[in-house]
Amino acid sequence: MVFFPFEEKLYKDAGVDVDFIGHPLLDLVKPSLSKEEFHRRLQLKGKEILIGLLPGSRWQEIEKVLPVMARACLILKKRLPGIRVTIGLAPNINKERVQIFLKIMNLEAIILEDLTYDLMSYSDLLLATSGTATLESAISCTPLIVLYKTSLFTYLLAKTLVQIPHIGMVNIVAEKKIVPEFIQSEAEPERIAQEMEKILTDKGEYERIKRDLATVKYRLGEKGAYQRGAQIVNQMLSQVFL
Repeated sequence: MVFFPFEEKLYKDAGVDVDFIGHPLLDLVKPSLSKEEFHRRLQLKGKEILIGLLPGSRWQEIEKVLPVMARACLILKKRLPGIRVTIGLAPNINKERVQIFLKIMNLEAIILEDLTYDLMSYSDLLLATSGTATLESAISCTPLIVLYKTSLFTYLLAKTLVQIPHIGMVNIVAEKKIVPEFIQSEAEPERIAQEMEKILTDKGEYERIKRDLATVKYRLGEKGAYQRGAQIVNQMLSQVFL
């Protein structure tokens, strides 16, 4: 049983019996609050632009990626009025540690716990560390930019082992680059801020990204992956024990 359509082709080409059951995230990614309730919670005003930061779920990646995100937002705040920055905090990350970091960076940002899917759904633009968050953002159909930084050794090792043109799952599923990626040395705050400004001020580009994300969501199949998976297991067990 596989979650991605490209996996189904790989297994079929190898002669393996395979079922594409859709992606379980389609059942999980949904906001818990209405947009109005979310805005009240954050005390947002009508014309403010909400930038959501999704720096990851491991501190090792957060300490490399969040400084880049923060500096990019500081640059953008000088160019566009009404920018509000909010961070979606993973459950295992210490909030106080992030608060200290933000104070050092002199970035005013709201830290949200347990409202990550709301942040994904209601932000105007997301900066997401490459990983599951990029796929969750695609399901929310919110335009995003993918970032990733790691140690030089890890990056070079990964480059030798993985030969694919894109790193973000959203681009991999789309089979083309539909959202910008800034990886390793390319993840420079100024370049990211320029891309953020372009997406937010170019209505045509903004809507193009939303349409492409909707296509990615469609490619992930339909809701009910758990039920389909259980049915397949039940059918196989019935054949074995009958």
